[in-house]
Formats: sequence, C-alpha cells, structure tokens
Amino acid sequence: MFSNKEFGILIILHNPTKEDVKNTKKNISYFKSGILVWNSKKIFSVKNPLIREVELKKNLGQAKALNIGFEEALSMNINLLLTLDQDSKLIEKSENLIKIINLYSQKYINPACFSFTSITSPINKKENPKEIRPNLCLTSITAGSIYLTSAWSKLKGFKNELFIEGIDTEFSIRAKKNKFNFYKFSHPIIIHDAGIPIKRNFLFFDLVIRKHSDIRTYLQYRNNLPIFIRHLTIFPFWSFKSLFNLFIKKFFLILVSTDNISKTFLWISRGIYHGLIETLNKRNNLKKQEYFLKKNTVT
Repeated sequence: MFSNKEFGILIILHNPTKEDVKNTKKNISYFKSGILVWNSKKIFSVKNPLIREVELKKNLGQAKALNIGFEEALSMNINLLLTLDQDSKLIEKSENLIKIINLYSQKYINPACFSFTSITSPINKKENPKEIRPNLCLTSITAGSIYLTSAWSKLKGFKNELFIEGIDTEFSIRAKKNKFNFYKFSHPIIIHDAGIPIKRNFLFFDLVIRKHSDIRTYLQYRNNLPIFIRHLTIFPFWSFKSLFNLFIKKFFLILVSTDNISKTFLWISRGIYHGLIETLNKRNNLKKQEYFLKKNTVT
C-alpha cells in the first residue's frame, strides 16, 4: 500500500508561457511535496517550502532535468513521483490517484510505473475508480505517469544523451528487460496533447494535426529508430507496429502539417540516416543533440 505522504510531483519547466505558469501552480497545489526543475531562467517562485526548485538556467535536456528531479525526490523520501509537462493540466487530485493505485496493490509484481491516459479537452463525467483495472503495458510516456523512485534508482535513471525524444520509451523497455513491470489505468488524469494544433483539409476531410518543429521531428526519427530496430527480436510485435507508425502514419501526418515539405523531408531523411548510424555504431561521430538547440528551437 502506498501513502499520500510519500507521493510527490515533478514538473520540468522551459520558458513557460503565462498559461503554463498558471497550470504549474495549480498542479503543484494538489500535492504536499514536489520538485520544479527549471531548464531555463526561473521566472516565478513557489511559497510552499516542501516544493523544491532547481534552476539550471539553460536547457540541459528533458532527460537530464528528469534525472535531477528524481535525485531530489529520493533525498525528500518521495517513493511515488508523478511527472508532468509544463502544459499539462491535472484533473485528478493526489488522494484519488493513491486510492486508485492502492485498490489493486496485491496484484502488482515488481512495479516500476503506473501510467494513466490523457485527454485533449475537459470532460464532465469520470469513471468510478472502483471500476478501473490496471493492465500490463510495455511503454509509457512521462507526462501523466507515476514512477517508483526506487525502480528509477535501480535502473540508473533516464539516458541523458537522448535529450528529449525517446527518453520514456527507452526507459520503459530497459525496465521490462530488467523484470520490472508497467501498469496502465484506462482513466484520464491530465489534459494534454503535445505539439502545436494545425488545421488542414485533406481529401475533403478537415484534420487537426499536432505539429512539431523540424528539429523535434529529426530527433524523433534519430532516437526512436534505433530503439525499435534493436528490439525486433525481443518485442517483435511492438517493434514492427512502432516502425510502421514511424514510417507510415507519422510520416504522412508530418508532411501534411508542414508548411515546407521539401525542408521537412530533408530533416526526416537526416533523422533516419543518423538513426541507422546510431543503430549500427553506438560510438560514432554524430553531433550531440544539444548542438541543435544553439541554432534552432525544439518544440
């Protein structure tokens, strides 16, 4: 059984908008303790002494910031840590989350993470927590997931070199290979959707697509491709499905949403090429991913 006293929240901040600041302040108000890690210059403070703030002043990457946050959580005796993006809106209080997790405490085998679903707009009716059952899952995204800090410590954290893309996927796969389990509840706890919404008309259909920058797209291909290919023999169904989504579904949506197809296509091609190099040779001369932040913005 888990206690609300050992439950905390971690939010990584990078040049937050006014809306992000508003969301962050509200999200942390649901918790007795937590950590804010600033991957940019700090622009506001929290009065709660049990909320630690770490100012890095510059962007060291999502992975590095997450690891710093988890280290702080361990020093604060936080056992369960909810990770959120700065634009996430939490719609479930910490007490209810603990209650949902504890309902099935006897069924968990070596858990490392409890993940929940997200929605893109507010809802009026929620499911009864007693009707929610956890299912084993292979991977989970960090936004809206609750990690056991002890598992994070045994797995030696997230991979800093991945910087921003593929961090959660790589960690999930590594956890599974080390006999840890991820449990997912089909219950929304946050309002969140990554990327900038873009409206497009395609074959008489009105589409709303979440768009990322070309640099972010490049990193998605560069980082995820090696993960999928290296685990074809271990998790074949998941790997083939992920590769299909990367080369068919995601490729189509990216090209439909871009304003410059040729430029975006070149970044995708570059990401695939570098991803294959990473797959075949871990020790390579490719530029570190933070290099691209010097001249570009990753969104």
